[in-house]
Amino acid sequence: MEVHFPPLETFSSASQLDTILHPSHVRAEGLLRERRHTICTVHQSAVSHRPDQVVHLNCSGEVYEIKRSRLELHPSTLLGSPDLETYYRPDMRCYFFDRHRQFFEHIIQFYMCGRLNLAHNFDSTIAKQELTFFRIDPTSQPTSPRTSSTGYISRSPGWKERMFRFLNEPNMNWAALAYCVLDVVLVVCALGMMMLETDTKLLPDVDTPGTLTYRTIHIADKFFMGFFTLDVLLRIISWPSHANCSYFATPMNIIDLVALSPYYVQHAVSLLSITESMDVVSILRASRLLRMVRIFRFIRHSEELFQIMRFVYETRSQLTIIYVFSHMVVLVFGAIIYYVEGGDQFNSILNASWWSLVTLSTLGYGDKVPVTLAGCLVGSVALMIGMVILSLPMTIVVSKFAEWYDTEKKR
Repeated sequence: MEVHFPPLETFSSASQLDTILHPSHVRAEGLLRERRHTICTVHQSAVSHRPDQVVHLNCSGEVYEIKRSRLELHPSTLLGSPDLETYYRPDMRCYFFDRHRQFFEHIIQFYMCGRLNLAHNFDSTIAKQELTFFRIDPTSQPTSPRTSSTGYISRSPGWKERMFRFLNEPNMNWAALAYCVLDVVLVVCALGMMMLETDTKLLPDVDTPGTLTYRTIHIADKFFMGFFTLDVLLRIISWPSHANCSYFATPMNIIDLVALSPYYVQHAVSLLSITESMDVVSILRASRLLRMVRIFRFIRHSEELFQIMRFVYETRSQLTIIYVFSHMVVLVFGAIIYYVEGGDQFNSILNASWWSLVTLSTLGYGDKVPVTLAGCLVGSVALMIGMVILSLPMTIVVSKFAEWYDTEKKR
């Protein structure tokens, strides 16, 4: 059976060829590949391979942007070789790969940083398959700068890339490690100073302008805010090109911005001479609580803390079920003790639910206690069920975390 194709110029994209082919057509698959190859070849000849050209890579629906010059630093890989053009989709105006979306972020990081960092590695089988497909050697490095026959020096990583690695990779050199240690020390000092500010017995003159304690606290506060502000600015400046908007979508970067906001909000209120009414003062005092989120900066420097937060995120559905079920039991026993016991201690279901929560958690403050026989029986049952609620889910969560953590650590 002979298959007749319309002229190639009538197709605006290779995907439109699929609409005229039927599985029953003889040699259809081979002809389709030939036509697609022709279209990709036409595109390849029309592409302007400028070093500053931005390449759009679509991996299973997630689009990434990267300069062609970074890809060409690794000519032996798929993305850095001319074979990349065979994956171009004219209808999507990008290079499309139906591959593992999460692992593709490590592929992009390889081209951005010059080396493959699998600290948060995936399953070894998936990693091997993806690295084989993209022709990436985990030990490979970008082409080293060398003098060409014309006497010019080939491209080397720019200052933004070096700064990005300096801020995010402590093992880059001794200076990056020293900066990481300094950041951790200043975070500890800033949190310690915040706690000391609230102890009027230890620092009685902390809120009295003109005193030595007041001046010391404020000078130290300005120094800490200056360092953290400079750190945020450097991270924004060195963020990968054409991806600056994604900086504000990264959780760790949002934490940095939120931790800085109270300091600048307070100074903005002072500069604008806003009347310090009770509402304004209450808002300012509440905003200072946001400085405590700075403690999450430790996650940036600790692989173990990052793994714990990642586990919590990936098991959020299971943890939510445990949370909802626990509160259902709390409300049930709160209602039971309200109707069984009554009186001034349990004058509402919400009030009784506090006793139910304390009892089911085996804490037992003793501020509310049942006095009738029926109330004591309900309390005994609640205590036994509380032990089951605490022990059974926690055992499952801990066991699952240990299994997940071991899997993540395997290479």
